[in-house]
Amino acid sequence: MIHQMLPSQGTLRIGSYEVPHVSVVGIVRSVTRDPLHVDYMIDDMTGPPIAVRKYINVESPSSNVVAMENTYVKVCGSIKNFEGKKSIAALGIITVTDLNDLTAHLMEVVQCKLFYTKVINDFFTKILCPTPFANNLVFRIPMHLSCFP
Repeated sequence: MIHQMLPSQGTLRIGSYEVPHVSVVGIVRSVTRDPLHVDYMIDDMTGPPIAVRKYINVESPSSNVVAMENTYVKVCGSIKNFEGKKSIAALGIITVTDLNDLTAHLMEVVQCKLFYTKVINDFFTKILCPTPFANNLVFRIPMHLSCFP
């Protein structure tokens, strides 16, 4: 879904809803360490690899574990769009140890897309906003917190 964003869009939308945070599962293709942050290139197999930046937390060194290349990870964060390039400012990165998590993530993506394009849109259109302008409303979606340990 991230690769479907237009270059001019600053946020991801599902239907008419803004998605402030995303969860991505993919393979770490490269890791670059810096004193302040760690940059990853994550390949989720839906398009070109996505740049992910995770800032180092000096107060909690245990949360600064760096994922190794060629391992599956789950990244939760917010999408940034700078000069037409999409990246993710990571809030959390965890290593995927069970490949069933990958299958579960794919099902969550399908469920999320169907829910926010069909169920919620029908609910707001028919029940709460029975006006011709109902499809132009923008609602903020709360972050899905299942990606944090």
